[in-house]
Amino acid sequence: MKKIINRVLCLLLTVVFACSFVITASAAGNANDFGESTVAVIRFGSSFDEYDSLEAAFEDSLPGDYIYLVKNVTITEDLTVPSNRTLVIPSSDDLNDTTAGHNVYGSPTDKSVYKTLAVTGTAKLTINGTLLVAGNQASLSPVTGVLTGGYGEMTVASTASVEVTNGGSLYARGQVSGEGHITADSGAKIYQLLQVVDYRGGTVTSRIYKNVFPFNCYNLTNITCPVTYEYGSEFLAQYYIAAKAPIFGNIVDRDGVVPVITYENAEHMNPNALFIMEDSTSSVDYSSSEVVLKGKIRNGVFSVVIPGVLDDYEITTDGKVTPIYNLNIRVSNGSTLTINQMFKFLPGSSLTVDNGGTVNLVNDVPMFFYTVDQYKTTFSCQGYKGRMVTAELTVNEGGSFNGKVGSSAEDMSNIHVGEPVASAETLSDVVLEIIQNGTSYTEEYVPFYMVELPLA
Repeated sequence: MKKIINRVLCLLLTVVFACSFVITASAAGNANDFGESTVAVIRFGSSFDEYDSLEAAFEDSLPGDYIYLVKNVTITEDLTVPSNRTLVIPSSDDLNDTTAGHNVYGSPTDKSVYKTLAVTGTAKLTINGTLLVAGNQASLSPVTGVLTGGYGEMTVASTASVEVTNGGSLYARGQVSGEGHITADSGAKIYQLLQVVDYRGGTVTSRIYKNVFPFNCYNLTNITCPVTYEYGSEFLAQYYIAAKAPIFGNIVDRDGVVPVITYENAEHMNPNALFIMEDSTSSVDYSSSEVVLKGKIRNGVFSVVIPGVLDDYEITTDGKVTPIYNLNIRVSNGSTLTINQMFKFLPGSSLTVDNGGTVNLVNDVPMFFYTVDQYKTTFSCQGYKGRMVTAELTVNEGGSFNGKVGSSAEDMSNIHVGEPVASAETLSDVVLEIIQNGTSYTEEYVPFYMVELPLA
């Protein structure tokens, strides 16, 4: 009640006096203006309440409050971000970060850590409300949506953990790293940045998007800790794309969210995402090195809205070949992955089917695996940024793969099914790639050697 009275009094006094006359509040403008012992502040309007610990700030907070770190903080004991509160690890002194970011048209500037929250020892950070690890995105071809400038950071020690509970959200717009585990419970949402590193610009993109998904190289790497997405949780990628209108020179931009992992139930029907968890047996383990699919999983459509001079348009993988970039996917024992559209695994990516795992390609869609020799770096508009290692399919003993698979190498040496694979059909499928030169481009159709699995 005291907090509410003070805030009301502060607002009333601003009519005549500065809010700095209220004992519990300061009118500090940025993180450098607070007391030496201040660890966190609660912002209301242009004023702040100062606290010497996160625990004190949470205890004194009200629903809707934003609590900002103003010093680096190390957590050694369990801590909970309360419901309807937002803890912000800021990106700059301004303390004005938002979950959408302050994104800019232009080339990205040098990145630097501004403030860090370290979860150490055996501490557990529970997020019932929102944790914003702040960061901003830049857009100027050949990149778009990439992290720029100062950013917030959270580190999670190997013996520590983070849990995002039902209704909680983690916005990883800066960087979340370490070996500790993060769990997204049913009803939780985790956001990262969709960082495209071969954006072709509006001119070429607008000409090719109806025939081919216009970029191959994209990163979802703000979180490098291992994360488990339980059934009912979501992994969402925030994109930002900007362009300059050719005649008037004004900047047109769009931001939005692309689901990467989602779920389906009676209240959440026909969703779209790269991976869709179909029932309560499903979950996804996602780390910087591997994505492990468990239970019943299927693919969906990946879509982004691009700003146009006269109107927006949508680029989508629907009816096109979905690029899998720098991602090693594993279908675990007892799990089934159903694919209903074409996928191409670029160098540095792989698909592994464990004993007891199953991959089903339906609607007669093929799946393609590039070798290093056949993937030209010019297929990406500023050179290939992924790991230059041949993409591979491995079906372990006891695993099952049902459908047509292709290799860009005639000997199909990157297709491992327990016995030598000889192509049953020669050059029966092709994949369209784009080679760009400024605002002009040429099309190249890459031939693939195909075989139907399982082998007869």
